Amino acid sequence: MLSNEPLYRSESGRFALGTIVTLSVFISFLAVLCYGRYWHLNPLFDLVLMGLASDGHTASLFPDSPALDEAERWVVGIERTGLAPFVPRVTLTFPALASTREMLFLVTGEDKHDILMRVLSGEDLPATRARAQGDLVWLVDRATGLEDTDAARHATG
Repeated sequence: MLSNEPLYRSESGRFALGTIVTLSVFISFLAVLCYGRYWHLNPLFDLVLMGLASDGHTASLFPDSPALDEAERWVVGIERTGLAPFVPRVTLTFPALASTREMLFLVTGEDKHDILMRVLSGEDLPATRARAQGDLVWLVDRATGLEDTDAARHATG
């Protein structure tokens, strides 16, 4: 399983708060810098790579989070997370993420089958809310079992 959790762990195995704060400040600084210099660019990104978690969250945008409805800011802090690591995070909002020529979701593993079916059926989950100015593409491996479902036949036309 891929995770950014090792980035936050110290040698003792505990979460390194200084690292988290440093990363958060750096990401926020970059967002402010980019907003000041590049606010006029449309879209902001050529490609945004997304993942899908077992609870339907993506980009640290968790179910029932106020950040899901943020429409003005590009970057928000996430104090409470739905899955480990349970540390504060900084993320782009859906309007910032949507400012892309192409959004690519990468979904792997049989453990993602159920949540993938829920997202593709249109259930109100964070990953379902993701949009792109250009193409939104789902790269799904065979282990998810998608190819054996009606959703796969519908998604491929």
